[in-house]
Amino acid sequence: MTLSGNPETTDQGPLVVESTARLAESLHWNTRFSSVSDGETMDTATNEVKYKTSETDYVTQRIVWDNDAATRTDLYISNQIGQDWRFLAGMQWEPNTEQRVNQVVGIEYESCCWRAAVVHAYERDQVTSTNGGHSVKLQLELKGLGVLGRGASSIMERLLEGYELSEARY
Repeated sequence: MTLSGNPETTDQGPLVVESTARLAESLHWNTRFSSVSDGETMDTATNEVKYKTSETDYVTQRIVWDNDAATRTDLYISNQIGQDWRFLAGMQWEPNTEQRVNQVVGIEYESCCWRAAVVHAYERDQVTSTNGGHSVKLQLELKGLGVLGRGASSIMERLLEGYELSEARY
């Protein structure tokens, strides 16, 4: 039986494997694999390594396969520099076509009373899969008073896996 309640008519279903290993305090390895119904031919797979020492210091690298071919590679980096600065970068790449899907590089400055961020992003058009566009966004925030330009934070939230806007420090 399947989850939909429809009876399955084959003798063998797909093989699904998911594993997570904690290699060290800050290092995790995740892998997912599913086969087609013969149980031998790969349908999809994901291999992911995450190194995370804090909410603002991490590296994530992921490779996604479809039908025995790597279809996407992701890399995300966030690094706190001192107490006030943070560097962020991310890229999604398609090895089979040698094209980038998304790319973002940004830097944030945050003090007790204000925050500033500048971001450069490239996003490929998701509908046509053609070349996308480049954008540069600047955001200034006076904490508790207002924000000028929300574009930088929204791009980082959308394109950087694991990005979270830090809480205001008063």
